[in-house]
Amino acid sequence: DIKGDLMITELDSTRVLVLRGPKMCGPELGSISDPYGPTDVASLDAQHGTIIIGNLIDGGSNPAGSVSVCTLSGGCTLNLKNPAMFEVAGVALAKNGDCWASAQNESGTATLTYFKGCSGSGEEATGYHSSPLGGLDIDDFGNIVSINLTEASVYNGCNPACTLVGGPFSLQGRATFGHVNHDSTLLATADNQFGQVDVYHYKPTKITYWYSFSNGLNPSHIVEGAAFTPRSREGPDR
Repeated sequence: DIKGDLMITELDSTRVLVLRGPKMCGPELGSISDPYGPTDVASLDAQHGTIIIGNLIDGGSNPAGSVSVCTLSGGCTLNLKNPAMFEVAGVALAKNGDCWASAQNESGTATLTYFKGCSGSGEEATGYHSSPLGGLDIDDFGNIVSINLTEASVYNGCNPACTLVGGPFSLQGRATFGHVNHDSTLLATADNQFGQVDVYHYKPTKITYWYSFSNGLNPSHIVEGAAFTPRSREGPDR
């Protein structure tokens, strides 16, 4: 989050873990149980504020993807759904409280759903062409960064109308998730093809590959997530 605390989704153990930052490997602040299988998580203040969790497939009589709205102290109290969200991959939360979920519908088409105030039934964004489904982030200019396996695209608005700012830009290796740094000059993606983290010079209109590092990782480890500390401050009102 913006304070430097680290959030980790644990799909197999169905929980989200929060570690104290901004230094690496800080003590555990707590965890949130998520029986639906968390794929992604976002928060501005994980210790005290709202945490949103993307659920690949929700439970119930008509299973589909969803977004859980939670706090570390109170757990999850709201579950957001939309017909465009059959399987959810990424989530993003803006400073004004709006949130988004990247997903695919039942036909396998990639979608982006906008929830004003992170509540209600949501609206499917228009002008969103990223495919397949992947991770989301918000850069320092308030743009939505969409990562989708082999490419990254940058959109503005998406509330619900999207304007393509830049891309799609080719990625060095396949990645589903990644994040930008505090001043949105770098983008790091979790490269699950080559088992490494790929780092790019970032501008909303231009993303160029810089270098990669593995630190002992390899393709068999299936690298899933990559994050910066400090992270993006999200938007021009920083």
